[in-house]
Amino acid sequence: MKHFPIFLVFLFVNSFVYAQVGIGTNIPNNTALLDVASTSQGFLFPRMTAAQRDAISLKAEGLMVYCTNCGLTGEPQFFNGVVWVTMLGGAAPTVPLVVGDTFQGGKIVYILQPSDPGYDPYQQHGIIAAPSDQSGSIRWSINNNSINGTSTALGSGQANTTAIVNSQGTSGNYAARLCNDLVVGGFSDWYLPSLDEMNILRANRVLIGLSSGTSQYWSSTQYNATRAMRVRIDTGSNSDHLKTGTNRVRAVRSF
Repeated sequence: MKHFPIFLVFLFVNSFVYAQVGIGTNIPNNTALLDVASTSQGFLFPRMTAAQRDAISLKAEGLMVYCTNCGLTGEPQFFNGVVWVTMLGGAAPTVPLVVGDTFQGGKIVYILQPSDPGYDPYQQHGIIAAPSDQSGSIRWSINNNSINGTSTALGSGQANTTAIVNSQGTSGNYAARLCNDLVVGGFSDWYLPSLDEMNILRANRVLIGLSSGTSQYWSSTQYNATRAMRVRIDTGSNSDHLKTGTNRVRAVRSF
């Protein structure tokens, strides 16, 4: 085994502790302990999944990694001493959600796509279906008052429900009120889905356990003063039905 003179060991240790380091440059910036310069290559973070990131013990404040399955497409993150955060300091997103995940009181039945209203490329949004039907037979409304402004569109179910409840009041049982008053999993912002939203639920009927066969489910979309739209489960057909008639109800909420 070779032995080095003590002054050489001291010189090496002293350089290691105090000297600046330049990679790709002979003159490191005076304010940087490490200065990496390149016009053809980048700095590569340690790459790992969220599970591997969370398994790191005794994490140092400022620790940085690239989470390969976080956010929508993966992203760099650092530990702020308490939680993992994004490079902008916001809470680090979790592994991307998918249809069928149990989440915030129910099951995810839809995740917004780029062409959908409310889509955000940096944060997932979508629709959650309640775990079970709120009724197997309930009327759409108490009376035949026309509800102004209901829509069939994705994203309109909450506004439709609010309009119906404002018109029909809080006495008596009817589909929109049943959804509006629902509290599941600590969440109280449930609503009767619009026609397009109900069609999404029907497409995922097995996943969320909708009643099968010829069962019909109310939507929050009015057809005219006396009739509203419903969806048949076995065929997927959309039809209008007397508001004072009865159909099944499954509530949803947005996230």
